Amino acid sequence: MAGLMWSRLRLDWKRSLATLVAVMFAVTSFVVLTGATVTQRVEVLQSADAAYRSSYDVLVRPSAALTDREEETGRVRPNFLSDTYGGITMEQVAQIEDVPGVEVVAPIAMVGIMWAPVRIPIDLGDEVAASGTQVFRIATTAVSRGGFTMPSQSAYLYVTDRALAPGEVGEMTYPVEQVDGAAAYPCLAPQPQGRDQMVADPFEPAARYWGYCISRQDPKAIFAGELRVSIPVLVAAIDPDAEAELVGLDHTVTSGRYLTAEDQLQFRASEDLGAPFPREDAPVAPALLAEMAAEVDYGLEIDVEELDADSVVPALLAAKNRADQADLIAAAPAARQVTTEWLPMADLQSHLVASTAPNPERGPDNSDEIWTLTIMRPSGVDFTSHTQDTGGLAAEASEPDLNAYFGHGWSSGYDPIPGSVADSAYRQIDVLESEKSTHFGVLAFEMVGTYDPTRTQVGSPLSQVPLETYRTGQVTVADEATATALGQERFLSNLNPADYLMTAPSVLIPLDALGIIDEKYLPRPGAGAVDAGAPISAVRVRVADVTGWDAASRERVRLAAQLIHDQTGLAVDVTIGSALAQQSVTLTQTDGRPDLHLVELWTQKGVTTLVVESVDRKSVLLFGLILLASGLTVATVANVAVAAQRTDLGVLASIGHTPARITGLVLAQQATLGFIAGLAGALLAWPIATLMRIDYAPLRAVAAIPVAIALMLLASIPAALWAARLAPIDLLRPPVRAGRRSAPVSNEAALGWAQLARRPLRLIRAALGVAIAVTALGLLLAIAWSFRGAIVGNLLGDAIALQVRTVDIIAGIVLALLAAIGVAMTLSFGALEDAPDWAVLTAIGWTPQRISRAILTQGAAIGIFGATLGAIAAIAFAVIFTEATLNDLAIPIALVALGAIALSTVASTIPAATIRRLPPARVLAGR
Repeated sequence: MAGLMWSRLRLDWKRSLATLVAVMFAVTSFVVLTGATVTQRVEVLQSADAAYRSSYDVLVRPSAALTDREEETGRVRPNFLSDTYGGITMEQVAQIEDVPGVEVVAPIAMVGIMWAPVRIPIDLGDEVAASGTQVFRIATTAVSRGGFTMPSQSAYLYVTDRALAPGEVGEMTYPVEQVDGAAAYPCLAPQPQGRDQMVADPFEPAARYWGYCISRQDPKAIFAGELRVSIPVLVAAIDPDAEAELVGLDHTVTSGRYLTAEDQLQFRASEDLGAPFPREDAPVAPALLAEMAAEVDYGLEIDVEELDADSVVPALLAAKNRADQADLIAAAPAARQVTTEWLPMADLQSHLVASTAPNPERGPDNSDEIWTLTIMRPSGVDFTSHTQDTGGLAAEASEPDLNAYFGHGWSSGYDPIPGSVADSAYRQIDVLESEKSTHFGVLAFEMVGTYDPTRTQVGSPLSQVPLETYRTGQVTVADEATATALGQERFLSNLNPADYLMTAPSVLIPLDALGIIDEKYLPRPGAGAVDAGAPISAVRVRVADVTGWDAASRERVRLAAQLIHDQTGLAVDVTIGSALAQQSVTLTQTDGRPDLHLVELWTQKGVTTLVVESVDRKSVLLFGLILLASGLTVATVANVAVAAQRTDLGVLASIGHTPARITGLVLAQQATLGFIAGLAGALLAWPIATLMRIDYAPLRAVAAIPVAIALMLLASIPAALWAARLAPIDLLRPPVRAGRRSAPVSNEAALGWAQLARRPLRLIRAALGVAIAVTALGLLLAIAWSFRGAIVGNLLGDAIALQVRTVDIIAGIVLALLAAIGVAMTLSFGALEDAPDWAVLTAIGWTPQRISRAILTQGAAIGIFGATLGAIAAIAFAVIFTEATLNDLAIPIALVALGAIALSTVASTIPAATIRRLPPARVLAGR
């Protein structure tokens, strides 16, 4: 039987070759294209009990911003954006804006922390006597978390009956008092805080005390001292329009005005900013200042005392440097206690807001700008697992590195920092410092208004805290011992930039003012280096038409997140459905103080996005259609092959071959062709996949061989069974449908249709191949045309997303080519079987052109029939299972249908050319 099978294949080599080519093409296409279905797809893993929405649906971050712990647990710490500095380019932001379905794109860039100076007047007018010399000491102690204390910025007030005149000491000007004919300097300015200054400790008196000298002879004298304190404020750059749309930030303004698109970086001479060392090109960024500071565990205890003038004044006037004067004032015994005052952080913030409010009449030293010389960038907190079984975390405290504040030039000009910087440190501080030169560079932030962060729109109350941008997270104590150590039930920030808890931004500038941290103003050598080309820390995205926790809304968000990841390569998180989760955290402390056990509200991403390796089901469907279209072509070829062997099969039946043996012979031939075609297709797929840079999996290629064999067998079974059922005499009859006499034909079109109708199954198979191609390509083009490449709908209750990828277009083209091959083979075999009829027509005077037109009519008829079915199927699928309308679909699907008719007609030129090359005499003689 094997010899008979091989002989039949050799004798009928043309049809065998055609079958091989068709199947090999399908197998090669399937192996290559399925390699592209393993795509990075954003899977949405949802929590059934989470049914709420934050102010944004998708959070986009640099890939480096994701920690291993977050990827493992799906939990995000509060205010995670506050210590993320850049990583996203403006080009990537533009790519996100172009993603279909995106409604609001709100980028935010964390600039870093600067010191904001706060000046607090201490009025002593009621304590000043009518005459005589008096010295008042205004000493402050910073009190923060758990009673931690540290001496803070202090001052003294020197009141004299003698006149005071300006005098120069070096390059500086100080008040000069004439005492017994000699010049005395009772108030030298404090030494700046810096590594090149004569201040060893930032908390020693020389760094903390500032002197104020007032003469009673001055008619405008105001008998008051002034405390100069600096508080850290986090600066962030935003898109004002996007924030207004996302969280209603424009409605939170309490004074002044909101930022606008016209607000950009300006430049002015720095002496106009109140800076001690001016520079001509000082950059000024328009800014909004938070009217209300976040709750912090920090305050100043102010003690005002009058010193004994008889013992203090002579020594004060005799001192020749600032350090000696500060040491004297700090150590002098008090003659009497004047007052004691407690100044909480809320009052410090009020003083800051008041001092920066626009006021044209205010002098340059008290202008509405906040100027600085450095920007600090605290790192993230390094956690370790404290309790493995419960998921508790621990953060180890370290001794503070004060060089981060004082070892890089002028950290805050003459304004001291809070004493809490000496407390436990949980973060490393990188410093971007202004360039040192003859004139120090000054960065200025001009407050155009104030805003109330509590008025921002945060979405669901359950998701607002951890994923919120403008509010600080809440941390509570976990046990009574911690509550006793802190003196309260809550754990709050202590104004230490290296503290565990980061606060939300309190100074906002427009993105167009990000040039203020350009390397021209803040050189970035060493550890302080930052990628100026990628300044954006995160992008918050709201997706259009998200109405709730329904499947279609979730799928819209998932699709937007997937497209953003695919186009930018950035990390994406779906925030819709995020829940609050209690996270236990243990903080160690320095100085032998007990550990703090806390409970913090983290985000448990109920809808967690994971970029996983998965299969695009739509693509698999398309590739399955490739096999189906190939099967239709193979079925046609098998039917033709069996019909061509009718006489031989009839002879075999006549000499005793049973129907089963005949069926086996037919199937063996087709299985052999399937094996050869599968092997050739698998081998051919390797160089093609390599050329297209698509993953080539040998196992998948090997699996294609049995698939090809199965395809051939399934497609050939009907023809094999048909051959086995016929009696030997039936196998000698022509393979056409018997029936009533046909009506006479008068033109080429009618004749072509009549010939085609003699074999209805072949017509249906060829038309179905065209219909499959039109359905697939029509939907793909409609999505690309009307929906910018993606469409969301609902299929049997499960949300689906159709996204057009390059591999899908290739698959659609393959389907079209298979349809053309099917049409060409169907008409070619039919033309060869009808060759005697065409020869007779030629003999009676039909020209070759008329015969060609008849065959072209057959191709057009198959195309029209198949394109109509495909167009109806494409429209029905889109309308029923998606939100598409007929207007959305009409043009693209009509174009595909017309293209299919044209391609089918072109494919029929192959059999037309074949018939024209056959000599009629030889055909008739053979018959």
